[in-house]
Amino acid sequence: MHARCFLVALMFLFGWGGAAPAGPLPAVDEDAVTRPDDTEIVEWMGRTAPMTEAERASALDAILARMTAGGGETPRTDFMTCAALAHRGEGRAQYCVGQAYENGTGVVEDPTDAYVWYALAARAGYGAGAEARERVKTLLVSVYPAPTDEELGALEAAALEAVARLGAEARK
Repeated sequence: MHARCFLVALMFLFGWGGAAPAGPLPAVDEDAVTRPDDTEIVEWMGRTAPMTEAERASALDAILARMTAGGGETPRTDFMTCAALAHRGEGRAQYCVGQAYENGTGVVEDPTDAYVWYALAARAGYGAGAEARERVKTLLVSVYPAPTDEELGALEAAALEAVARLGAEARK
């Protein structure tokens, strides 16, 4: 019994038998508001890949609570976590990305991108996405020049393609 405990302690101490360490994560500039490029998305998809379904749900609960309360202390990390999960096809994360674009939390404020991500959330079956999509669409059509339904559809199709492409790339 003691030998087994000693062996487990050695394995823990030296990192034997577990997952390889991921290495240090680069620092995140929490003040950044640029749109992420494909490389950033794939990197963050790798960071979130080990999360269990329960961990993803818990993280999204916390992030959405912070976004609703005004952003919190880690807006860029929250946005990138949601973006990574959204590109894996998670409707609630897609809603979170839409909310970030709508409010400018961790990314540049852009109602058109908010519309697209809310539409993807609705398509994925996340109910609040449809309501938010229509709310943002009303805002968009009140602005001149407003994007047409065809333009919004093309943007949604392009986002769906990006989700599929980056999801496949992250699984490699």
